[in-house]
Amino acid sequence: MTTSASQNFVNIGERTNVTGSARFRKLIVNGDYATAVEVARQQVENGAQIIDINMDEGMLDGAEAMTTFLNLIAASSMKPSSHSMFACVSPSFCFAAFIISG
Repeated sequence: MTTSASQNFVNIGERTNVTGSARFRKLIVNGDYATAVEVARQQVENGAQIIDINMDEGMLDGAEAMTTFLNLIAASSMKPSSHSMFACVSPSFCFAAFIISG
């Protein structure tokens, strides 16, 4: 992703955060990853250039939930065809930004 001084802002989809979205947390806690991926897909389709993914919640094995979710996103067809999708991964045990390339 390239940014420049002329770019006023970057759209960040924040609905894939278990501490910030009750609906997303319920989906992940209940193991409904397919619908959780749809939440991420909607964020991208609605203009998010980066999605914020957080699985840091006391009722979850955050590492397992994050791995499962990221693998499903990487395998899905949600990536915009002409762009790479960026994800900001922010569990308490690590912080990283990476690209899921199309």
